Amino acid sequence: MAGWLAGSLPVHPADGGGSAQQRAQAGDVLAALGDPRFDPQRFHLPRDDMLGFVRIPADPEFRIGTRKTDAKRVAGIFGYDVDDDELNDALTPTPELYIARYPVTVVQFRAFVEATGFEIGDADALRDPDSRPVRRVSWHEARAYCEWLNDMVATSPVIEGIAAARLVREGLWRVALPSELEWEKAARGGLPDAVFSWGDTLDPNRANYADSGIGDTAPVGCFPANGFGLQDMIGNVWEWTRSLWVNYPYDPDDRNREDLEAGNDESRVVRGGAWDGSRDFARCAFRGRAHPDSRNDGIGFRVVLRSAPVPSL
Repeated sequence: MAGWLAGSLPVHPADGGGSAQQRAQAGDVLAALGDPRFDPQRFHLPRDDMLGFVRIPADPEFRIGTRKTDAKRVAGIFGYDVDDDELNDALTPTPELYIARYPVTVVQFRAFVEATGFEIGDADALRDPDSRPVRRVSWHEARAYCEWLNDMVATSPVIEGIAAARLVREGLWRVALPSELEWEKAARGGLPDAVFSWGDTLDPNRANYADSGIGDTAPVGCFPANGFGLQDMIGNVWEWTRSLWVNYPYDPDDRNREDLEAGNDESRVVRGGAWDGSRDFARCAFRGRAHPDSRNDGIGFRVVLRSAPVPSL
């Protein structure tokens, strides 16, 4: 992936060099040339034996949200108090999971639409450059992509023998949207009490949010990975979770939080902030909510492999 484009910009934008804006521009050029990080023969998933899925080990000591003793420290960074809806001191153990290194891209979502004839609610979802995160996708459309990708990973001959495919084909794992607990564990990158996935210091060169000055989504991977090797967990687009908006305390065994058949008036949790969002949203613990039919230019999603059985998608 290393190398140089036009003598000054890195072929892989996260390899370093240039401002956030320059790296985003380089990423768009890379997409137009054919992004070598992704395999067109495998539904444009990353070119590795795990199809871009990264293992996150189980963590029996994990605590979702912001500790009450940390609320003052967080408030000191932003100048106002942390909302009560993210305060939590109770243990919330996380299971082992595999999460996608990148949010789902435009070209990945297009592969799904073209393979199935699925009618999306907003045609603009497919009009960004291929390597940018797909957006203007509802929660229901994100779920439909998960169902399709799970079927492809389970049955398609083009990925037979791939390690990630074996996990699904053995019936032990399946593709799904992450819960907000799974999402936050992954986003923190091994820094359990940090404000951001890189630490406690504001840094618009570490994620695409309003202060970065890009003014739009950026191709995935323009910013440094977190400690787990995951890209764009913070900023770029909000990410759908399968979780309903329910107040803490968070009980990982409460399946009602992840009731996929709950009424359509129930808000779902979105995480991570977006390209046009404030620095406060670009935090690991910040909780957003959206109506499941919402489609806007700041919401996308990523997928996980999680232990089966799970409720039907």
